[in-house]
Amino acid sequence: MGINILYGTSQPALLDACVVRIEEACRQWPDRRAMLLVPEQTKAEAERVYFDRTGRSGILLAEVLSFSRLAWRVQGEIGGLSRACVDPVGKSILLHALLKEHRATLLALAASAGRPGFAPQVGQVLGDLRRHGVRPGPLREASGEAMGDDRAFAGKTADLAFLMERYDARMAELGLYDREDDLWRLAETLENLRASLARQRSSGGTLAWPMSRAGFLADTDVWVTGFAQTREFTPQEQAVLAGLAGVCGQVTVTVCADAVPGDTVAVTSGPDAFRIG
Repeated sequence: MGINILYGTSQPALLDACVVRIEEACRQWPDRRAMLLVPEQTKAEAERVYFDRTGRSGILLAEVLSFSRLAWRVQGEIGGLSRACVDPVGKSILLHALLKEHRATLLALAASAGRPGFAPQVGQVLGDLRRHGVRPGPLREASGEAMGDDRAFAGKTADLAFLMERYDARMAELGLYDREDDLWRLAETLENLRASLARQRSSGGTLAWPMSRAGFLADTDVWVTGFAQTREFTPQEQAVLAGLAGVCGQVTVTVCADAVPGDTVAVTSGPDAFRIG
């Protein structure tokens, strides 16, 4: 277990290398599964490359997935999709109601609370904060630290912390969940699966339901490619990668670089090895 690094200067070449290794693994271990994780917007292209390189007409034990699709796949196996999720329109309606209900409490956002289109904007900001693991506590700390120097920033961060808490409470009352939490839920599931597998190995028993439905991940090799070119991994995705590394047989992440730390070429070449171009 752990994460392996596969690096090179061409992203298409890295994708080809992943497909070749997946095909070799499927041929050598036909009973094992393989997953290729790619950004959502490149999933169709990655599938096309897989079909072109392998000559296959379909995908059986090898899958091309995005992080969100992997979350849906695993949560569906363990029954984690039973709760209803709120769609963007429903989220905007909830936030609009909260802005109207607590307008007198808001410090900086009260003036815009009734403006058309403002609730979706707040939803986008709260979504970004959720994806990066920012919770109300740190927001309030940042607000307190900025109060003396930047009252506008302090007021906005305090309002966002307040709205995040009210939004979470309202979602809990309604029995709904936010799709922005899908990857956090996946990371939690992977950690629970890791602990279950450890207990199984020590006791010699079998995995209990529902973790038994996700036990196939222990016999799965994962390749991750296409990231870190236009953006870095989000904290959600990093948590999922750590979870996969603790459960799956092998996790390989591709990096567009001339060298990586620990490579003897990088050590002998020095900082020049890490310069772009």
